[in-house]
Amino acid sequence: MAAETYINVSFRDALLRVSGWDPADVVADDRKAGDMFEGRQIKPDVLLTLPAHPPMLVECKESDVADDPVEDAKKKLGVAPLSDKPSRSNGEYVRKGIAVRYPQEAKDWPRSEMEAEFLKGAEVRWKFITKAKGGGTVVWPKAGYLTGTISDFASSVENSSADVSVITKAGVAVAFHVSAAAAALRGALRKHPGEVERISARMGYPGNPEAGLRVACVVWFDSLLILNELSRAGKPYKSVDACRTQGGLDGRKVKEAWKLVLEENYRSIFDVAVECYPQVMSSPDYRGVFANLDKAVAAVEGELLGKTANIGGEVFARVMDGGERKKSAAFYTRPENAEFLAHAVLPDRAGLPSDPGRWRIADFACGTGALLRAGYRRLRKLADAEPPPPDMGEFHRRMMESGLCGLDINPIAVHLTAAGIVGLQPETAYHDTNIGGMKLGKTKTAPAGTDDVRCGSIELLDKDSSQQHLLTYDFSQLRGSQPVEGGDINRVSAEDKSFDAVLMNPPYSGTRGGHKAYDLPGITVSDRMLLLKRDARLSKGTCRDKKAGMSTAFAAIADRKIKDGGKVGLILPLTAAAAGSFRKMRAMFEECYRDVIAAAFGGDGSISADTNMGEMTLFARKGNSGREGVGYVHIDAPLASANAGAEIARAMVGVLDKAKPGDFGPLIVGEDQVGSFYAAPPASPGSPWYGVGMESLMGFYPDAHNLITGVVSKEGIRLVAFPMTTIGELFEEVGPTHHLIGHLVGREPIGAFTIHERIPGQLGRETTHLSLWAADGGGKVTILTEPTHYGEIYRRDKTAREIARKTDLFYQRNMSWTSQKILTAVTAEPVLGGSVWAPLRGGSEITRFAFAVWANSIFGFVNHWAVGSRQHTGRTRTQIGDIRRIPCPNFTDPKLAARAESYLERRDDLFGMELEPAVYADCDDNRRKLDLAAADILGVPAKHREKTAAWFAKHWTAEPKVRGGR
Repeated sequence: MAAETYINVSFRDALLRVSGWDPADVVADDRKAGDMFEGRQIKPDVLLTLPAHPPMLVECKESDVADDPVEDAKKKLGVAPLSDKPSRSNGEYVRKGIAVRYPQEAKDWPRSEMEAEFLKGAEVRWKFITKAKGGGTVVWPKAGYLTGTISDFASSVENSSADVSVITKAGVAVAFHVSAAAAALRGALRKHPGEVERISARMGYPGNPEAGLRVACVVWFDSLLILNELSRAGKPYKSVDACRTQGGLDGRKVKEAWKLVLEENYRSIFDVAVECYPQVMSSPDYRGVFANLDKAVAAVEGELLGKTANIGGEVFARVMDGGERKKSAAFYTRPENAEFLAHAVLPDRAGLPSDPGRWRIADFACGTGALLRAGYRRLRKLADAEPPPPDMGEFHRRMMESGLCGLDINPIAVHLTAAGIVGLQPETAYHDTNIGGMKLGKTKTAPAGTDDVRCGSIELLDKDSSQQHLLTYDFSQLRGSQPVEGGDINRVSAEDKSFDAVLMNPPYSGTRGGHKAYDLPGITVSDRMLLLKRDARLSKGTCRDKKAGMSTAFAAIADRKIKDGGKVGLILPLTAAAAGSFRKMRAMFEECYRDVIAAAFGGDGSISADTNMGEMTLFARKGNSGREGVGYVHIDAPLASANAGAEIARAMVGVLDKAKPGDFGPLIVGEDQVGSFYAAPPASPGSPWYGVGMESLMGFYPDAHNLITGVVSKEGIRLVAFPMTTIGELFEEVGPTHHLIGHLVGREPIGAFTIHERIPGQLGRETTHLSLWAADGGGKVTILTEPTHYGEIYRRDKTAREIARKTDLFYQRNMSWTSQKILTAVTAEPVLGGSVWAPLRGGSEITRFAFAVWANSIFGFVNHWAVGSRQHTGRTRTQIGDIRRIPCPNFTDPKLAARAESYLERRDDLFGMELEPAVYADCDDNRRKLDLAAADILGVPAKHREKTAAWFAKHWTAEPKVRGGR
């Protein structure tokens, strides 16, 4: 056997040791293997035909060999592998290859020690080559190779099964068939309204038969998939094929097959499938239901999606409309993003107990189970790489029964979570799971008028409970959306400080924008008040802030449940980086955790499939050892696949593990730049995390960060320093909010005035109690601005105070960079503020003038954008409390004041210039005059002013979160 053959065989043997794959699915060219391909006298070094994965060929070379394994792989793509096991190749042509480079020293390894060298952690390099159906090949990464151990290679192979487009295509097809099944079910039950209501209530949607029947069909679809998994795994159960008759898939035979499985267990999957089966299911009308479900199963199993796709969650997200999913809090985290979180939290086994039998991971808002499933897959891969690996059957059973903890208030979430995890090793039976439904609402045994309510997972914050055994209910004990009291219960173990990792995508529901906490179906107004009262008691002393929504409560839960040295991974709204309502949460992670990473994505910035909003991810290790400060990461584009998510996460953690405070640079996968990072030095706990959502972390961000700390620098070169303060300290008062000033005519009557829009040319009452209420995004706007509204007295007892608060200087609360021209407005006479404009009172004439010039220059724009929320592209929303905390130059400083005074005689010209929208600051000649004046006031040397202002304008307007669709 040639030396190259020996190392290929050793690579194959080591791969089997760390992967748990069937030896029949990993064939090496050992000169003894028969033909691998039809009609071709070629053999790859290794052929992978893993179940539910497309076949992949592997071409291997040592690092110092001139031959290119990429070219070798390209030549061999497009052939069909010979196989007597359809599950191995599925008749697919080989469209995917992997080029592997062994370590250079591999040529010197003794043959008897080759396998051991791989298992000891020798570095392997690899890249993927995919043959496009339209011709040509796609190589990833484009430049360089992925690097890691042979265990990392195995994990990468499993994650490479399907990209986002393939999963989306399958999800759309399956959702179509499942929806058709639900329509057929509704038609079949048209004469049985009582049965429709029973099923709908059982699914958690009492009074909503359309939603209830769709959920029932999702449950049946999931249960059919698991039935096939059990059958393929050698269990003595009928497959879907075995449940067919001449008339097609027979629902009654399916039900009997499910009941047989229940005799062994798997209750969390099949109990509800049997129970929601119609009790009047005898008519031929029902054939359409299972005919469509049969097509749904075929659609997903024919796509070879691998183990990363949580198809149940994908289908649920598409079958249910957004409103229903939001009400049920059953959101779906895409598989590529779930893998990103799992690998960022668990890049390796560091920090995990030495015994895999003690590993624990949790998601206390598990939704459709994508994160818990991805985290468990990652733990399985780490366990498989242990020397020696544990018995994976026993490992799976223990994890199902106690190692995994998944909780949710929605019953369908519990089912989807359990189904997704069981499918990873369906041949191993289990008993009670640690996955359950949390009680939300009033308990049925509570006396009238008492506050005996339960707040779902927020109950985990109960200081009066040891939390050794939290009483919950699994899906099989639920009726409608409420647990049945009495009878069996599921005791979920969720002890404090007992988890090695917590992964969560918590609900965002808050108290702004018309949203109300606990405003859910089945919750009465009186019960909601009791829930809010109990929530406040449970959350006292934590980082919970009701204005921030539920996400801060779940951060507090994670903090309570994670052990010292454990890691937390959260998906949060992008506002968490800057909003004052998240201040306590940020402070908690900065003070009690290390290795904090806050990452955001390019594109629309969303991570969950249901939100369509800017989001971020947060990772942190509990304890005082590790890197201080916050590591900012910007990933340039949405993740294209689970493999990209995993590899970018490994690269992100790796570079920040080595970073020192102030380091910044590109984020590299292979030799491709996929983003950038900045290791921010420790700051005052709770301060905004300025770098989150900023694309140019390695170019523009360091100078933008310097600007908000009182330094003007350009490309790292310091030009001038000046004293800083905050808007709240510079002025006597910021505010009041428009709620105190008044209300628009026809709206809810609040405040001192009824506010009317001014009509040009109309005289009379509109000349009194003028207000700068709204912003003009389309007209020609100057800093000196006309009031937009006037007020009629509504509450005389409140008007005197608001009249005394009139001012002539205002700051934007909801800046639209793409349409609005000014961040700070000035009026000819003092007027009232409004919904868009926050009044600024106090300060000398020079201070107010200098502030208005600076705020409307590129320096003020960068300052505001850097510290404000970047939740929505092209817009920065800021609450009054957050405006008070915005840093700004201290214009009372004698040097700054003296330079500002020299511009006072130009006030009318500067404030009267017509300006372009802020996003065009790089090409607005009038804005440039403001920039130069502001640069002079700050003390930038004359020779640097023009180039520095132009540099800031160029880079700031290039930021995607600024330019929007420009």
